[in-house]
Amino acid sequence: MRQSTRFCTLFLILCATAVLLLAIQATGDNWASPGGKGSYALVKPADGTKPDGGPVRMTLPAVGPNVDASAGDRKAPTSDWWTPLVWLDPGDLPDPAPKPPMAALSWQIFSEPLVFQPQKGGLALSLNVPDTQRAGMRDGVLTGGAGFMQEVVGTGDNAGISPYFNAFFDQDLYLGSTASGWNEASFSSLKVTGWSDWFVNFTMESPTEKLAVTAGNGSPFVLLKLSSGAPQVTFRTWNIGTVIPESGDAFGVNAGMADGQAIPCSAFAVVNQVPFGAPASPSGAQGYSAYTVYGVFGPAGSTWTLVKTQKDDGRVLNTAVCSGGSHYAVAVLPLPMGKTLFDQPDEAAIRTALATFARYAFAEVTDTRVEPRLSENSVTAVYTYQTTPVAGESPATDGTLHALYPHQYLGQEQVSLLNSSMSPVPASSWAQGCYWPSLKGPMMLGSGSSFLNTLDVPPCLPALIDDPDTAKADRMAGYLQQALDTQDPNFLSQGSYFGAQEIHRLAMLLPIAEMVRSKASDPAAVDRVTRALYKRAAETLAYRLQAVKSDGSTLKNAAEHALYYDPRWGTLIPSNEDGFAADSLLNDHHYHYGYYIKIATEIARWEKAHPDDPDNQHWAEDYAPMIRLLIRDIANTSRAGSGADPDFPFLRHFSPYAGHSWASGSSRGNQGGQQESTPEAIQAWGALLLWAQLNYPEHPDNMDLERWAAYQFASEAKAAELYWFGHTSDAAFRPYLSFRQYAASSTLVPQRYVPSMVSQVNQNEMTFQTDFGNPPLLKHGIQWLPLTGTSLYLGTDAAGIEENVRGYLENDLPLLGGGRNPASPSNKDKLLMAEALTSAYRADPQALIAAASGDAPPLDGWKMQWEVPAPTYDNLILQDTSRGAIYWWIDSLLSHGAADHGDNGASHTCASSFRDASGNRIYTAHNPGTTTLQVRFDDGKVLTVPPLGYAHEGEGETPTSGGGGCSAGTGATPLGVLALLLLFRSRLRK
Repeated sequence: MRQSTRFCTLFLILCATAVLLLAIQATGDNWASPGGKGSYALVKPADGTKPDGGPVRMTLPAVGPNVDASAGDRKAPTSDWWTPLVWLDPGDLPDPAPKPPMAALSWQIFSEPLVFQPQKGGLALSLNVPDTQRAGMRDGVLTGGAGFMQEVVGTGDNAGISPYFNAFFDQDLYLGSTASGWNEASFSSLKVTGWSDWFVNFTMESPTEKLAVTAGNGSPFVLLKLSSGAPQVTFRTWNIGTVIPESGDAFGVNAGMADGQAIPCSAFAVVNQVPFGAPASPSGAQGYSAYTVYGVFGPAGSTWTLVKTQKDDGRVLNTAVCSGGSHYAVAVLPLPMGKTLFDQPDEAAIRTALATFARYAFAEVTDTRVEPRLSENSVTAVYTYQTTPVAGESPATDGTLHALYPHQYLGQEQVSLLNSSMSPVPASSWAQGCYWPSLKGPMMLGSGSSFLNTLDVPPCLPALIDDPDTAKADRMAGYLQQALDTQDPNFLSQGSYFGAQEIHRLAMLLPIAEMVRSKASDPAAVDRVTRALYKRAAETLAYRLQAVKSDGSTLKNAAEHALYYDPRWGTLIPSNEDGFAADSLLNDHHYHYGYYIKIATEIARWEKAHPDDPDNQHWAEDYAPMIRLLIRDIANTSRAGSGADPDFPFLRHFSPYAGHSWASGSSRGNQGGQQESTPEAIQAWGALLLWAQLNYPEHPDNMDLERWAAYQFASEAKAAELYWFGHTSDAAFRPYLSFRQYAASSTLVPQRYVPSMVSQVNQNEMTFQTDFGNPPLLKHGIQWLPLTGTSLYLGTDAAGIEENVRGYLENDLPLLGGGRNPASPSNKDKLLMAEALTSAYRADPQALIAAASGDAPPLDGWKMQWEVPAPTYDNLILQDTSRGAIYWWIDSLLSHGAADHGDNGASHTCASSFRDASGNRIYTAHNPGTTTLQVRFDDGKVLTVPPLGYAHEGEGETPTSGGGGCSAGTGATPLGVLALLLLFRSRLRK
């Protein structure tokens, strides 16, 4: 550790120097430092030129947040389900609508099970309909199911078939008032007025009306408050309709037949039957009807009348007008399990549901919060609703109704659902529940002011842990040097994504080197190459965390790697950024900065373990303040705005109710949230967890960060398992989950989903596509990389990863590869590493690392993608990894056997067990702390791990451990005080 004086005189001199430095910094206003040596730009960096001659320009978001001043000083979140409301760019709206009332004021918003869109004619709303029978044109023929199940076909080097399925926004209802509705088409502006963890409030205004709307992810309701007129609901798609009052007889009213029919109560349901004719293909296909049931709720004591005042090109649109009041609510009612959108609803069941929904319609949700608690390797997340009665109403006081995604009820013993009688049943009885269809699977009806989920935290390790013999250690030592010798000559041209991957490629070898050195024939040689890896990673990341040049004052240009702080959105924007719109649309920050944070963690780990090494640059002390800013950019855990910059929104990417992240920053394009690479999101949260547990240098925020990081890590891994891979241990539920709902052809599913997984999840579509090509292995590879110590979640259930690999080899490659051989330009390295996680597909990874007849192993002929002569598909290594990382991963898994942590949990997240080919368990763990750690496994095994060390023990073996230790952290040194003063000063300058 750095030596520091305790003499008061020197302390005072340093403090005076700090004040002087702050005064000097204050003379420039184009950059700031949070402390240490890192800095960020306060003005957009000027255009620049890459070393290879290419131009670089940082493009900032075209607009700032569309937030009313009443929302306070908080930074508005991006990458959330309601982001289209807050990211409102007049120059980037949907194409002009065919009718003036349907002109969009924003992109579509998917609250699920509802989808809505502010339009000139009101708030357009409908069920997010996964109509599997919806016809579409295919080869010029109207084909049943082809509107729902579609595909992109690539050719040439991009050969491959990319199927996708989508839901439909039918714009069934237009919500407005008698002062402003469909006819007037005069709503012209909207503003976000507030939000909580998964609810949002916004207003829509016309010259004569102001609608205040409350909506939430997983809420079947929208609540509206009016400033002028009376409640009015226009049914645009009403076809064959049945009106079911809460009290009184049901009656039929078909399209255009509204003519003063009275509804003698405040609440009613409408069954909207939409018939579809028979498509031309397949031969003999029949027509069908789809049914949606909506509930409408007026103020207490009110009644409704069906009127014919609203018209579409002279055609009457059935419209319900309330007798009075200034608030109302609309909901989509659920189906009983066993029934589908295509079954005639039961009137008695609708009445039962309507009565229950009426009790909760005006329990206004005023706050939602998730709070995670970490206990050993388990996270408990409590989801809480705060409700307040709407003025003049007496709703239920026990919370609200909500639609639960599969991850929120499968295997969750503490969760209750409501059955068709609106009585509670345990989540394990989901087959008795009520649901809304969704692309992810049934969203089940629940009620209450809170619910609780428990998640197992998968192993979160710096690297796979092994106790190598000398042969393995020596071979690995050579690979360490090879990684250092084969760096990208165009590294400085790489932006914040590919460049971060290339630094990560080196940093991920540091914990492996720690396990290798003591077993190698030449430990000193290992030390030398390890120091070189450490210094290269530290220097290159340090450069990217500095906004000014080496003179300490001149701002870098956009090509020279700088982070710009945008005070509008509360975000650090990278430059250059590799073309993923991490600047202009704020996409993918958790991917880019997740790599930065993992690199920083391994640099800090090496420094913490080697405090007195002459090559220790004390990087962590110098750059931890900037890393903490990056952590806050992607995963700020404070909901309250500080009122001073730099400040960041709460959990920018991670959507608590959805249970996973959204990568798209603006959610533009009528697709809602979008995420492709689940493993890079999972790595980001794993990096946060490792950083928090390492706690070097010590910081009080790390304790709170640890529980939030563990929650995001565990939740994102579970979401990937369910929604992207379609895997569940509940065999009865499997046919209802994600794409598996559509995997078999039937009358209800005329076009089946062929792939074995999903590679992109959007809120209105799920796809077997990537943003960079159609070959199937690209789609699988982006769900595996980077394969590191945080990737063992892929093996939590051995059947899951085996099914995933088999799905590629036996289904996706032959059926969707487009006949190209090889079927992918890259990712063979990822395939072999994934195969090493399985029991059935180990032969190929074993052959890769094994030497035959005295020859060099095939792996030694593999090359980085930039090496000359260029590698082919059969020996190409992508920029995120190296020969050494591939070898360590494959050899360690082949010797350890299948991951066993799903059945044999541990008392710490930095631990995992395996079961080898003989059936014996192997136990591994890392200790990020400075005192001896005892790790307990569920089978009773206790593993003793030395400070900052690694432990590895097989059943019946003598315990082994490696690594050294030192005291953790630093006290309040003068340099620490200087860092705090710098942070304070940088905030004052804003």
